Amino acid sequence: FSLMGALRASAQTISYELALGLSIVGVIMMYGTFNLSEMIAAQQGTLHFQAFGYTVASSYIPNWGILYQPLAAVLFFSAAFAEANRLPFDLAEGEAELVAGFHVEYGGFKMLLFFIGEYGHMMVASGLMATFFLGGYNIPWTTTEQVYQFILGYVDSANAASALTSLVHFASFFAKLAVFLWIFIWVRWTLPRFRYDQLMDLGWKTMLPWALANTIISAIVIFVVSLTW
Repeated sequence: FSLMGALRASAQTISYELALGLSIVGVIMMYGTFNLSEMIAAQQGTLHFQAFGYTVASSYIPNWGILYQPLAAVLFFSAAFAEANRLPFDLAEGEAELVAGFHVEYGGFKMLLFFIGEYGHMMVASGLMATFFLGGYNIPWTTTEQVYQFILGYVDSANAASALTSLVHFASFFAKLAVFLWIFIWVRWTLPRFRYDQLMDLGWKTMLPWALANTIISAIVIFVVSLTW
């Protein structure tokens, strides 16, 4: 059971990390940076971008990355889900087949570390999802400066306004994080476990080709349309 669980975990990691990495490439090309703070700053305010020399803007739609990279968002979250070994992707530790897989070799605190790592992965994946595609700590339809000036109108101290602005942004980020954590838990309660061949087919025959296509299409659109933010 331990050997089969380890082999499944290795194959699953290789299969889905490729799609996970490629799904981020389109986002990096779009923002032109690896810096998470700059990505968040680019998603402030409402929808606005330039294409063919013309400015496109809307005062009703938040300027979130998921609107520019919807396919990348779906691929990234699905691959992150598979990497977390949660249902329906927990083939490496399926109780009905492998009696918890490689977990049978551990007990006590060592086994607890696996579960801590699983939930830690969920939090990191949810945080990255919020950062790449939902504006990070930004509040929809606003900029950091607008939030700061609004709070400054009610307090006398600039330092207090800055601290309150940070708290508001933390609450915004935590709310987005909580939504994705809820989706992790909801899916585990809802969907049945994949068969192993279905798991491999999804990673290699569906998600990887779509991730490659998204990368190529993103590069062509950014180059041809002269897309800038």
